[in-house]
Amino acid sequence: MNSSSRSAPAVRRRAARPLLNDAHPLVPYAYLLPHAALFLVFIAFPVGYGLWISLHNWNPLESASPWVGARYYLALLSASTPEAEYFWNALRNTVLFTVLSVPLLVGVSLALALQLQRPIFGRALLRAIFFAPGILSVTVMGLLWKWMFQNQVGLVNVVLEQYLGRPTVNFLTAEGWAWVPLVVGSVWWGVGFNMTLYLAALSNIPHALYEAAELDGAGSWARFRFITWPMLTPTTLFVGVTTALGSLQVFGQIQLITGGGPARGTQSVIGYITEEAFTNNNYSSATAMAFAFGVLMLGLTAAQFRLMTGSLREPSFTARERRPSRWALALTRAWHAVSTGWEWVAARLPKLAPRRSRRAVTARRRPWGNAPRFVLLALQALLFLAPLYWMLSTSFKPEIDTLAQPVQWWPARPTLDNYRDVLSNPDTNILRWTLNSALVALLTTLLTVALCVLTAYPLARMRFRGREGWFWFLLTSLMVPGIVTLIPLYIMMIRLNWIDTYHALLWPALPGVFGVFMLRQFFAAVPRELEEAARLDGANSFQILWRVLVPLSVPALVTLGVFAFMGSWNNYVWPLYVVHGDTQTLPVGLALFSGRYVTDYGKLMAGTAVAAVPALLVYLLGQRYLERGLTVTGLKD
Repeated sequence: MNSSSRSAPAVRRRAARPLLNDAHPLVPYAYLLPHAALFLVFIAFPVGYGLWISLHNWNPLESASPWVGARYYLALLSASTPEAEYFWNALRNTVLFTVLSVPLLVGVSLALALQLQRPIFGRALLRAIFFAPGILSVTVMGLLWKWMFQNQVGLVNVVLEQYLGRPTVNFLTAEGWAWVPLVVGSVWWGVGFNMTLYLAALSNIPHALYEAAELDGAGSWARFRFITWPMLTPTTLFVGVTTALGSLQVFGQIQLITGGGPARGTQSVIGYITEEAFTNNNYSSATAMAFAFGVLMLGLTAAQFRLMTGSLREPSFTARERRPSRWALALTRAWHAVSTGWEWVAARLPKLAPRRSRRAVTARRRPWGNAPRFVLLALQALLFLAPLYWMLSTSFKPEIDTLAQPVQWWPARPTLDNYRDVLSNPDTNILRWTLNSALVALLTTLLTVALCVLTAYPLARMRFRGREGWFWFLLTSLMVPGIVTLIPLYIMMIRLNWIDTYHALLWPALPGVFGVFMLRQFFAAVPRELEEAARLDGANSFQILWRVLVPLSVPALVTLGVFAFMGSWNNYVWPLYVVHGDTQTLPVGLALFSGRYVTDYGKLMAGTAVAAVPALLVYLLGQRYLERGLTVTGLKD
């Protein structure tokens, strides 16, 4: 047999083999490549580039960037420079805002979740009402609450003067009082998401624990104290840490409601860093401040990192081993007594039946036993709806009626002129802003979901060298506050000539890590038997992903899609500096729009309503998947 005949079968075998089959060691890396490339370019590289900028005197108008070492970092430790004074003042304001808002955001969300845990008439609608404000952009929230707290004509001052007989307060400019609209608006805006996390965690508590405690004669408070609260401890820590992280990075609502005033009295750290960079053109100094702020947040973000990787031990059921703080127990006991007091009384009214049968008989014969709880929830829902109603009511009023005294709760002369002026005015161009936001949000959602699916699949279902290391590297990026990469990314956009283009809005938003983590948790929970059965039928890895895992992951994918769409649609900080004119997005355009109609509240609220409608529609379409998605992806833990 000659050499050509011997080599022919080998040639045929090599030709029949696919370039990358499932056994090829490069297959997992092929799945990871798109997301990894974007992550390295738009997250990892800007961190290193930002550190380089902070160590040099970088100026966009000069070609040379001389080395200055740690000069800008040391300047922050000197009280003699105005920059250091303003930075530490802004840091104090940020910490104060966090201290004021986080306990309310955690406490109110827990209280609402406990009331909505048990079945009640209209529960789905009530949950939607409490969650809906969080869907709105920070621009809508800021303009709405600025209008609510306006001097003389704002709803809060109207209630104070006309119904409570108290003098009006200039909340927006009075020292000390300016924190009230910021904290109240932030709680109204952010409590819904935390409530959903608590509801997901409550649904995971075994009902048998409550039944056993009830058989032992435990009341509502005892069941909460020794079962519910210990089981919710990991969720409470996660909610507290993530809420504190978000509060420390506050920017939009302060800029829109108080403008950082009065006299820098409410200016946040991010507000001052962006002012130093984009107003004063001190990019190196601002980048050093961003890194210093990132180091200060490192401890808190490390706690978040630990919680998200599930390193907390299981909660104890023994009160001696895990006892809540005295203040937390006192506050929760007071609220729990109000919300469950009627049930306690109603269960004990019949005095002739034994204790356990009295409770069962009362539940069967008194269907109105949940009425007080429903009334309490309805009153809270009305408080959440009041700002939205005031926005819509104002948008249908002529300008003269918005300032009328006494206040008109319902428009006496309803008109659509405000909407016509807003939509047809060529100077505002709100329709173009809406189309820009919709286009970028849709592209961001589709590409983000696709990239996260491709990345989470090998991290959850394949074994390859470097898998754990790359996953931990991705999670480590969650420790980096967004302000650290803001200025380096902006300079990169200048270098790439992407300012005022859709590229600047789209590509930096794609390599998110939260979606990868969420989908990895879901994919890892899918039984291996389904994948093995598909392989026996001849399916390759991509077919398993597309035909097995993706259909099973619809709740998680919809949840990720809603979050990605909302994050892009409501994005305010990044578009504020990288796009202008025809490429401007709706949140930024609406903020500039408020400067044009600063006293015409009818037109201002009409524009705010136009910006709120698309976000609310997206939420309504994906509402039924959100809690299920949060539950099955492990965020409850």
